[in-house]
Amino acid sequence: MWQRLSRIIKKEFLQLRRDRGMLPMLIVLPIVQLMLFGYVVSTDVKDLSMAVIDRDKSAESRQLVSSFSNAGYFDVNYYPDNMAQVTKLLDAGNAIVALTIPNGYADDIAAGRTAVVQVIVDGTESNASSVARNYATLIVGRQSNGIAQTKLRTLTNLGARPPTVDPRVRVLFNPSMKSVNFMVPGLIAFILTLSTISLTSEAIVRERDQGTLEQLIVTPIRRGELILGKLIPYTIVAFVQITLILVVGVFWFGVPFRGSIAFLYFTCLLYVFASLGQGLLISTISKTRQQAMLTTMFAIFPAMLISGFVFPVENMPKLIQIMSYAVPLKYFLVIVRGIFLKGAGWQTLWPQMAALVVFSAVIFTASVTRFQKKFSD
Repeated sequence: MWQRLSRIIKKEFLQLRRDRGMLPMLIVLPIVQLMLFGYVVSTDVKDLSMAVIDRDKSAESRQLVSSFSNAGYFDVNYYPDNMAQVTKLLDAGNAIVALTIPNGYADDIAAGRTAVVQVIVDGTESNASSVARNYATLIVGRQSNGIAQTKLRTLTNLGARPPTVDPRVRVLFNPSMKSVNFMVPGLIAFILTLSTISLTSEAIVRERDQGTLEQLIVTPIRRGELILGKLIPYTIVAFVQITLILVVGVFWFGVPFRGSIAFLYFTCLLYVFASLGQGLLISTISKTRQQAMLTTMFAIFPAMLISGFVFPVENMPKLIQIMSYAVPLKYFLVIVRGIFLKGAGWQTLWPQMAALVVFSAVIFTASVTRFQKKFSD
């Protein structure tokens, strides 16, 4: 058995080596995707171009503008004279946020009245505009609190001590709140899904197109050995890709890894079985490589969108949330991010692991059964 199985595995690796375009892509593609997701696909919002109309031109108004400049979220690049110029800047996309400080701003503060400023946000890009609005509200709120504290010091000097609230917020697991720390662990799951499903489905369909699959079936090799011989090489390739992403993510991007590497690889193996089963199932219903490729894309990208890879499942409609329970990627994302960022073990992640075991067993068994039935006819 092992001799026959080893020959099938050797055959698959030889076929990968002869395909000069495939093998480099298996190594280069994960790195390229990691760089794109690490540097380009980011939910962090910073250095937003800002325009300021300061009609008050007082020390207090300059202090407010400095608060925006020093926060790290805004770049004050324009000082228009009127709202017509602000509108042109926003229309052209040169500015995302505009701040208007009216006359009498400093006088209102000195008199203890509520000083009003206007913040205009370009809402074309909803995510950036929402974050910019929250940042602007936070900065103005801090400025207001600073003014209030200055007023309260006068009361303190007179012997009165006003009650205050000192919020001390502590962010766990991702203190820097960098999106790359969220993306890189998820990218392991995404690349595992993409590579294992697509390679498995196309490899078997390719054998059928070339007429070599039927030749293999009539040899003394058993169908179970044939399936294992086909799947083991792509499992090895998948773990090479995982190692590459792990090394680059931790040492290049500085993503924290707080869990067990052995536990990470074990959970990856559970998920690989489910993905290989999906690829094998696609190969049994596809007649050509083009059909297998399109079916793979149809299976992967909807699953990626509703699994929580980029967008939180909790923000999706209730029906989509229910549908996401049927996506194995959802459970694996919770596992891999928990291992990376929280250092979680099986005591915490066993519900997701149990779901992966069930999915892997059902999908893989159904795929192998259909594969054997199809070629026994």
